[in-house]
Amino acid sequence: MANVRCPSPTCKDRIQTFRELRGEEVAAAEKALAAELDGEMFVARAFHRCTAEGCRRVQRKTRYWVGGYLPEEFAHPSGSSPAGATGC
Repeated sequence: MANVRCPSPTCKDRIQTFRELRGEEVAAAEKALAAELDGEMFVARAFHRCTAEGCRRVQRKTRYWVGGYLPEEFAHPSGSSPAGATGC
């Protein structure tokens, strides 16, 4: 887990907790980021997702501005927000 800037409309550029992609998120992120990566190979471990309630942001660990959004069904990262975490 890492605390980094989340530029999503939900989080409004605040520092949020991000975690590794899990299960079905990997395929969904690869699809969502295809245009952003412009032919570059998708490597799941190079990306992480915001754990704020309602946020679907997935972004590169080393460049927060390279990212995209998971489909709506991933809006609630169940069990991923630490107790007391700030929501968006």
